[in-house]
Amino acid sequence: MHTPRGLCLLTYRQTVILGRCEATDPAQQWEWTGGARLIHAQSSRCLWADPSPGLPRHARLVTLSNCTDAPVWKCYGAKGAFGLAETPMYLKKQGLRLVIRGDPRYSNWAKYDVDSGGNDVMTSLCQDTDRPTIDPSSPTYDFQKRTYNWLDLTHNPLYNLTSSLIRYRNSQRSNNVYSSLDHGFTKTQRHNSNSPTHHSKNHTHFHSHTHYYSHTHYHPYNHTHQCRNNTSHHQYHTHYHSNNHTHYHRHTRYQQSHTHSHTHHHQNNAGYHQNHAHCHSNHHTQNNNSCSYHNNNNHGSPHNSNNNHGSSHNNNSNNNHGSSHNTTTTAPPTTTTATTTTAPPTTIQTTEAARCCVNFTDINTNSDSVVVTLTTTGQSCNFTAVNEDTRAEVTDCDPYGEFSNVFVCEIRDLAPGTLLHLAVISKRDGERANMSVRTDPVGPARLDVQLDQAQAQYRNQSPVQSGTSGLRVSWPRSPGHVDWYELTLEDNSTGSSRSTRVMGSAAPRSGFTSLTPGSLYTLSLVATAGNKSAPPVQTTAATAPSSVSGLQVASSSSGSLGVSWQAGPGRTELFRVLLRDQEGVLVRNVTLENTVTSATLPSLRPGTLYTVTVVAEAVGLQSSVSKQAATAPAAVSDLRLDNNGSSETLRASWASPGGGVDSYLVTLSAQQGPAHPPRRLAPNATQALFRGLTPGRSYQLAVRTEAAGRSTEARSSGRTVPDSVSRLSMSALGDGRTLAMTWSPPRGEWESYGVLLWNGSAPLVNETVGKLVSRRSFPGPGLSLVPGRLYRAEVTVHSGLLGNTAHCQGRLAPRPVQQLVVRHSDETTLSVLWNRPAGEWEGFTVVLRHVEPAGVVSQKTLPWEARECTFNILTPGRLYAVTVTTNSGNLTSSASVTGWTTPAQVTQLQVSNGGSTDSLQAQWERAAGDLDSYRVLLVHDSSVIKNESVAADTTGLSFPALRPGALYRVVVTTVRAGQTSRQSVAEGRTVPAAVGEVTVSNNGRMDFLSVSWRPPPGDVDGYLVTLRDREKTLHTLAVSKSSPECVFNSLVSGRLYNISITSRSGVYENHTVVQERTQPSRVQNPTATHAARDDYLKVYWRHAAGDFDFYQVVIKHNNIFHQNKTVAKTQNECVFSGLEPGRLYTVLVSTWSGSYETSISTDGRTFPAAVRSLSLAGRGTEDLRVTWSAAPGDVDHYEVQLLFNDMKVFPPITLGSGVGECVLSSLTPGRLYKILVSTFSGPNQRAQFIEGRTGDFHRLITPGRIRLGHP
Repeated sequence: MHTPRGLCLLTYRQTVILGRCEATDPAQQWEWTGGARLIHAQSSRCLWADPSPGLPRHARLVTLSNCTDAPVWKCYGAKGAFGLAETPMYLKKQGLRLVIRGDPRYSNWAKYDVDSGGNDVMTSLCQDTDRPTIDPSSPTYDFQKRTYNWLDLTHNPLYNLTSSLIRYRNSQRSNNVYSSLDHGFTKTQRHNSNSPTHHSKNHTHFHSHTHYYSHTHYHPYNHTHQCRNNTSHHQYHTHYHSNNHTHYHRHTRYQQSHTHSHTHHHQNNAGYHQNHAHCHSNHHTQNNNSCSYHNNNNHGSPHNSNNNHGSSHNNNSNNNHGSSHNTTTTAPPTTTTATTTTAPPTTIQTTEAARCCVNFTDINTNSDSVVVTLTTTGQSCNFTAVNEDTRAEVTDCDPYGEFSNVFVCEIRDLAPGTLLHLAVISKRDGERANMSVRTDPVGPARLDVQLDQAQAQYRNQSPVQSGTSGLRVSWPRSPGHVDWYELTLEDNSTGSSRSTRVMGSAAPRSGFTSLTPGSLYTLSLVATAGNKSAPPVQTTAATAPSSVSGLQVASSSSGSLGVSWQAGPGRTELFRVLLRDQEGVLVRNVTLENTVTSATLPSLRPGTLYTVTVVAEAVGLQSSVSKQAATAPAAVSDLRLDNNGSSETLRASWASPGGGVDSYLVTLSAQQGPAHPPRRLAPNATQALFRGLTPGRSYQLAVRTEAAGRSTEARSSGRTVPDSVSRLSMSALGDGRTLAMTWSPPRGEWESYGVLLWNGSAPLVNETVGKLVSRRSFPGPGLSLVPGRLYRAEVTVHSGLLGNTAHCQGRLAPRPVQQLVVRHSDETTLSVLWNRPAGEWEGFTVVLRHVEPAGVVSQKTLPWEARECTFNILTPGRLYAVTVTTNSGNLTSSASVTGWTTPAQVTQLQVSNGGSTDSLQAQWERAAGDLDSYRVLLVHDSSVIKNESVAADTTGLSFPALRPGALYRVVVTTVRAGQTSRQSVAEGRTVPAAVGEVTVSNNGRMDFLSVSWRPPPGDVDGYLVTLRDREKTLHTLAVSKSSPECVFNSLVSGRLYNISITSRSGVYENHTVVQERTQPSRVQNPTATHAARDDYLKVYWRHAAGDFDFYQVVIKHNNIFHQNKTVAKTQNECVFSGLEPGRLYTVLVSTWSGSYETSISTDGRTFPAAVRSLSLAGRGTEDLRVTWSAAPGDVDHYEVQLLFNDMKVFPPITLGSGVGECVLSSLTPGRLYKILVSTFSGPNQRAQFIEGRTGDFHRLITPGRIRLGHP
């Protein structure tokens, strides 16, 4: 902090300035580095200054630089002097900027901070001490109010008006009036008055920026430009001591003007706009007062400070350092006076009418508008607010209320948070004042909070096991400009908070980790631009509580469960114990305090599996841990053991007991043989199946119910059915009349067999045989069997009361079909026909096979009455064998025949030209099925042109040497084993040939093109001619094939056109493209003028119409070309110099477009030269004789004119171009005459004159009385 002024160091981009102290402002945070350098915490750049002795004192500005280039700083003494460690240069205040100088006076600096109680604390700036350097309670500096009693405003006539306007504006608007630093203003400063007074009068030295502080709670800084009207008895002085301004007043006597010059060495203050009001009055002049404003900021850029010393600018311009301002006023001469910061001020008096100077009294802002209130000392003033960044008029300033000198300027539709550079300009006299103001920033539309992956599950209070303690925050960018965002996380329970800063140019997101489980947090985001902040945008987020640990569940009795646990880390509001059954239905819900860690659940079902869940709740979120437990089971009921007619299996079944069951242990045993291993079944099982048992054996069953370590057993018994015989079959013997039935003995235990033969529903044989018999033959005596008829036999195994029967069937072989032949065949179909056989049969099986290679293609089963069969979807051109089998049971008899399918025709036959004019390509897909070759015909006008046979693997064929544009047909036939397929036909056309010998001519016309061409060979339907201007099609003409030409009219002169001639045949076209231009137009009204110069002609014209590339201008004389120039198409004039005086030239202006040229000529004559060496060769009392040398260049004649007192004495005398003297007689003695000798060339003339006096009483003419000159 600069202790004399109570201002702190802050940065704006790379500039270091002074401003109001704010301990929390990141732009004011500085730290010491290890190398005794001061680093700016926000930008990570160090304090830098150039101590070079060659720089002026005011130019040693302090800025930011890379820390590797920054100098070392230190403190000097105990009074707060601070400066460079290696050079005796001290840090000092210069306006709002900082410089280094060799004088340690006023270099008083301290470290500023705010303690926990909000009190201001200042300590030593350097690291080796921590003692205070100034009392914060000192009346010279008020940290809370930030007000300075440097000006006595009590008697200021503008104070009351300013204060009232501020109060009115603040009552009308809710927005605060921001400080002068944000508006780009500086405070009014008091300067030392140690210098002697001038004319024994007291003078107050004011900086041109005067800010009045109103007595409202907003404490605005009013920016006032001093501008006063004074009579000849009043005087005032404007000096700028704080900015080291040197004023030089130079008054030089002239006839009617007084020049008042000021040279100011301005220091650019912190990149902010500073408006300097200079009011100049003259001691000797009434009603002469001027007010000018000078903006020290370079083009309104707050971060670019160009110190161009010595540059010169006029009033009302952006002035760099060392600029010179010139003001011209009417005043009598006075002496030159120079004033500096220590010299007495120059006294200036004036009574001039007040100009429209501007005094800013109130600035109100919001996010999209600015309202500026100003006053003026002028009369009948009107003002306009202009945006200096865009140079566009923003709005007119409206008069305020009943005050004629108070105006309100309202600027709307601004972007939030942006710095606006405004100029208020008087419409009456052009007076202007500049200012900078920032609109209020706007916060983002919302805050989006995303919990960590596990935390996100708690939003819907879904039970989860655990979660992490972190969250991420993102937001959309605020409209307008934002320097940074301040994101704060506050614990709602403890009030503790954490903050992080995100720059406005960075990605709009951040995050926090290490959060407390079960806590509710408030997130607040503040957008900041400059020293303004938007209202915070807030949202809340909560972390889930921790899950309990060490969950234990035990069965304390047959109908109850005991639960215990330990609480997890973090905050928990209560516990819930949830009991659910196997279907997840909630049975119990017990709520407990957060200090309880156990619970008992009574009155439960025995043997039932339960799920116990302990839920921890906090801030509306939950986490849970679950465990399962069960009660003891009951015994099964209705136990049965059934064989269900099976000889190998027994099925055990029972009714489930009440309550829950963990498992069943089922055991099957027999009186003879080994016992079966026990089986453990699921609790929902109600039956068990035992396989692989011995047929006819008796078994015992035991079922034990188990649950929660307890069991109950139930018993039953059962027997399996005896097994049937195996390998039972009945087949015909070789004689074709006998059936034999055989079988193998069954497994297990049995006593005898029962044999039964059936003919349909009538039994033929029914007998019982011993257990050792395994064969029986039919027929016996008196039994006759029918071929192909189905007979049914049964063999029953008897064991005790149970039996098991096996069945079989048998028949004699049927007879084959008769007279099998191929009835029909085509590409994919083959049909056969036959006569029925004798006897009985069930149906026919027809099998289609490939002959080579052998393989079954299709098989069909037909009813007994069928006599034919057709096969579809066969391979064309293939040899097939058809076998018809007579079926009767599992016995068959067959007959066979062979036949060919017809070869298939080719498909997808296409004929294309491939863009060729003399060839065609035929393409097809290979014909389906088998084939040997293809036969291909090319037909034109019903005549076969080509007949070729190609291999079977060929799918395309080319036909060269064809006629362009002609239509052809291609016929393709498939050949297989001498058989041919149907024909496939396709048409194709060759591309027509392109036209040749295209001729395009403009015939010297500017809007016309004619096109002609030679017809192409081959067939053509017609032509299509297209005229294009670049890519734009202008005309399209269809031309018959009998007339190969066309014309285009109404074209643009000099333009290059694309002409496309398309020959057409069917759907095919062939294009020929050429380019040609129309003749360019002439220029209009060419004119050559001499401009009163004897070696110069300027040629100009009106532009030619249409398109052209450039102009060529040629100047010639007597058909001899002297000069030529090429002129760009955008220009319409040129100049020729070095010409002969008085000569008539012909100027030829040519318009070029491509290789075409159109010319027009005009004449131009240079101005004739004057005669040379004009002299008075002799005189008498009544005559004068003049001589001269011939004028250079071309001369038509000379003309001599005698004048007396500018009046013609005689008519002019015309002389030839070769004459070089003239005698004028009959003159009056002693009279002074003027003699004009004019050179004529065409209509132009140029005169040279000489004066001479006739003799008077014999007095001689003295050479000194002869004067030469031009009229």
